[in-house]
Amino acid sequence: MRRGKMSTQELVSAYGIFFGNLVALGPAIQAIVGILMLITIGLVWWQVVSFKKWNALNAAFTYLPNPLDYEKIESQLDEVIGFWKRKDSLSELEVNALLMPEELTDKEINKLAEKWTLGNAFRDQFMKTCNEQNRKLKLYINMLESYCCAINLGVVDERAARVYYEYKFISHHLKVEPYINKMRTLLADNTIWCEFDNTVKKWKPTPQTKKIF
Repeated sequence: MRRGKMSTQELVSAYGIFFGNLVALGPAIQAIVGILMLITIGLVWWQVVSFKKWNALNAAFTYLPNPLDYEKIESQLDEVIGFWKRKDSLSELEVNALLMPEELTDKEINKLAEKWTLGNAFRDQFMKTCNEQNRKLKLYINMLESYCCAINLGVVDERAARVYYEYKFISHHLKVEPYINKMRTLLADNTIWCEFDNTVKKWKPTPQTKKIF
């Protein structure tokens, strides 16, 4: 066998064979490159989705204000209107006292003062107490509203939020529903606290599913 440098003709022939094979493999190489690109895009998409889910899940337990903040305002509401202890809704008289205390008669004030264990409250002191309770109740509902807004926008994982807060939200919505309806009537705006309202409506068990909760 002759050894040594390849002749120009042999070199040209070898390059021709190489490039010919490369051209023949072109579609296959393009297909492989395409598949690799699709796999890369899929992995990136999966990472983005996983990161988003993790953030939403994490937010379900961290977005809500500190439990101590809730405990403080709930205790302040409980001292007067018995918000935490009560199982029923605020009565029409209680709602009117919170929103329009100046319109109550002396008889109504005495009735509520007895129910709220305020003793022999003077009108001015009674109105001051009502205004303070009204302000705290609005703040409390606004806190729940902001969390429900985060749920409905997908910022918070709804399934995790429901497991953690379902009973609290449903029971507290029952207590304040007459108050919410009165606010909507007074302001002629049915969108007030609608996120809280809509979340509870979704979470309320139907007669068919009630026993599984």
